[in-house]
Amino acid sequence: MRENFFFRLIRFKVSLLGRTSTEKSASHSIFAKHLAAILIGVLLILIGQPPARASFQTLILVPHATTKESLQQDAGNLPPLSPVQRELKGGETHSYQVALVAGQFLYAEVEQQGIDVVVDLFDPGDQKIADADSPNDNWGAEPILLLASLSGKYRVDIRSPNKTALTGRYEIKIIASREATATDKTHVAAERAFNEGRKLRTQQTVAARRSAIEKYEQALLLFRASGNAYRQALTLLSIGFAYAQLNEFRRALLYFNETLSLSQNLKERRLEAATETFLGGMQDVLGDSGRALDHYNRALTLSRESGNRQAEASSLNNIGATYFGLAYWQKALEYYS
Repeated sequence: MRENFFFRLIRFKVSLLGRTSTEKSASHSIFAKHLAAILIGVLLILIGQPPARASFQTLILVPHATTKESLQQDAGNLPPLSPVQRELKGGETHSYQVALVAGQFLYAEVEQQGIDVVVDLFDPGDQKIADADSPNDNWGAEPILLLASLSGKYRVDIRSPNKTALTGRYEIKIIASREATATDKTHVAAERAFNEGRKLRTQQTVAARRSAIEKYEQALLLFRASGNAYRQALTLLSIGFAYAQLNEFRRALLYFNETLSLSQNLKERRLEAATETFLGGMQDVLGDSGRALDHYNRALTLSRESGNRQAEASSLNNIGATYFGLAYWQKALEYYS
């Protein structure tokens, strides 16, 4: 997920909104330049791209646009949705069908393994009813949540939005299929609120982003009620992103810290590493280079432990950029090398 921001989660473009005060413009420019160098590497942890030379822009996390290139399949001859592991190339779409009766609940997950996927859901009339694109990039689960309003065959599309993405794999896991309970309905409502927040957050207005936060807060309560801790973590992360986009970095820190605690409890090491990176970015823009380095070094350790070489490279870049900003040229050179 990715809802690319952390976090499309989930791809993000880096920029930092400047303050209007002329008295603060000079110091803010220094922060913006340094943060851009840091954060471009930060976001690469999730978006799976090699570090690039930083442009001196401002920090804003914006999901990248989705491309549409599908493998055309006969709608009447789709394979059933079932536990399976498959390879997926950049730009491809794999379609499945599942027969449900009105009032039935289906919960499945698509575990991303080295490739970012988007999940689209269609009703028996072939109308799109939901999608899932979380801020977890090339790894982690995308949910398939269906609460059937009609009896019939529902279609599930699993697609790679990036035509140039390297080939990866995904695994479908069926978690529950039953008559919907009150908890199931809460779960579906949580995902709906999350997706509404995701779409609002991509809009380039303060009002839309504040509305996104409200939707995310609704989703957070509902995910807690339904017991989905992983989605809670991604929701907290998304709220942190929204506050970062609003230049409210201290509030963003609060939510990133909650994300970190949950990811540690869940033993989601990749999510933990990415969250440490965002915490480092927030501390850096707030002027605390020491704490920024602590977070970046933890991200480096976690990336190495999980064998995530792209995240490792980004962590080294972030540490180098921090030392560069402190005028420790030799230390910066060592990490850049």
